[in-house]
Order: sequence, then C-alpha cells, then structure tokens
Amino acid sequence: MKTTDINKIRDLAIAFAYLPIEPSEKIPILMSHPFLDTAVTVVPTKNGQEMINVLEEDGEKQFRAFLVDRLKKTDKLTGFLLLLSKSYRFTFLDHIQDYLSNDDLGMCLRYIWEDSEYTNSGSVFTKKQLVSLFNRSSKSTLMDEEELPVFQEFPERITIYRGTTSVNSGDLKVFSWTLSRKKAEWYSKRFDDDVQNIFQAELPKDGVLAYFSTDEEIIANPYKLENIQQVS
Repeated sequence: MKTTDINKIRDLAIAFAYLPIEPSEKIPILMSHPFLDTAVTVVPTKNGQEMINVLEEDGEKQFRAFLVDRLKKTDKLTGFLLLLSKSYRFTFLDHIQDYLSNDDLGMCLRYIWEDSEYTNSGSVFTKKQLVSLFNRSSKSTLMDEEELPVFQEFPERITIYRGTTSVNSGDLKVFSWTLSRKKAEWYSKRFDDDVQNIFQAELPKDGVLAYFSTDEEIIANPYKLENIQQVS
C-alpha cells in the first residue's frame, strides 16, 4: 500500500513558495501566489508582529524567508493546506497526488472540496481525473463516521437536486448535488440573479462518489447522472 511521502510534499510546497508574486491587473493590491492573497501581510519578528508590503524588495525577501522557514517546520498535510491560498489548493493537490496514501488523499480532497468555491469548474482537473481521485480515496477519510454509514446504506437509486443561477446553468453534468430540494432552492436564490433554476436527476448507487452532511451534498459521478430535468 502506498504511503505518504511528507518530505516530497514539503519540497514541492517550498518550490511553490518561490513562485513569482504577481499583482492582479484589475486590483493591484491583490496578489496571485500560492501562499498570498494581498500585497500587505503580517510576519512575526523579534519585536513582535510586523506588517510588510511584498511588492517592496525587502518585504518580499522577508515574506519568503518567513514562509520557507515555516514550511520546513511543517510535518502535517493539514499544515500545508492551511497555509495555501484557496485558489491554489487543487493545483497543489495535482502536484502531490502521487506522494499521497489513499487515506491522506481522501483527507485532502475532503478538506479542499468543503473549503473552496466553484469546485465543479474543472480549472485544474478534468471530470475524469476528479472521478479517479474520488474513487482512489479511502472512504473512511473522505467521509466522517456519521456520513459513511449513510453513504453505505443508500438505495440502488437516489433522487438528487441542484440549484443554479446564470453562472452555472450551462453544464449540469457536474459533481455537486444535494438530497434536499430545499437546499437546492437556497442555492438557486443565494444571489440576485434573473436565473433561478432547480434541477432534479437520478443517480444509481454506484454513481455516488461521496456524501457530505453539510448541505446533504451528494458528490455524483457526472457520467452516471440520469433523467436530468428542470423542476422549477
């Protein structure tokens, strides 16, 4: 059985730390970097917390030195994930997946999925790659001790729902659905949008990749969704 190579993962995290810090074209104070979201950040010093600007040469050096030192001392996967900006977590998972045990892959995938927006966008992994990751992940770490029995006891077919707006109505062959029509309605109305649709689908038991109790979410194999129809 494959074991997690934390040293390889740490080396990759440090490599990510040295990637260029690039300001956003639209909002210059926002940064594009795996471990940084804004130009101004706080680092610990001998005299306490100090606010620095990473767009200044000394500030960038100080930030990288602090970050690399912290990464070198990190020995848990959750430590790396906590430090990473949300928008880079799937990218990092893509780079480290070959160094993860199935148990740790399940833990990482769950953590990233629940803590990120637009997980269905396919910006890093294709749908087939995501299906493969979910199938490889240990169910006991992908789901908690209350969710796992629910997952195991699903009937041969379930009915699931998805609420959409103009942003995500174009593609319904996606992963995130819910057992709750009420929750789907909430998702369709959470933004001030002219498009507020609710869709229903059927899914065979072997098409359920995971069940997360938050929002009664069903992670569906998008290739096994059946009878998708608009119900509202």
